[in-house]
Amino acid sequence: MKLMVSLISMFLSISAFATKAIVTDGEIVKLASTSFSSDDFYVSISGGTGDCANRSVVFPQSSSPSQASHNRAFSIALSAFMTGNTKVQITSFDETCMTASIIEIQK
Repeated sequence: MKLMVSLISMFLSISAFATKAIVTDGEIVKLASTSFSSDDFYVSISGGTGDCANRSVVFPQSSSPSQASHNRAFSIALSAFMTGNTKVQITSFDETCMTASIIEIQK
């Protein structure tokens, strides 16, 4: 019984932190430091695949584990935008374009 409860608890905690790439191999064509006067930033994506390809993606501070993490995400987005022709992968914990939390640069 204890083993079953432990396995169920482990599955639920893993599922709660599951992420999904909402953009893969997209290019950032626009970057803004805020959206709707709130503590977030957004990027507009061209190309790529995923639920948010060819759309705008919002990175609210509340979706990041810390302010430092949110600042790093903005820095990575800015680097990708400034270098141009750089592919990004964007990930969200709840799989929506309005709550992205992770961005990776791919070359």
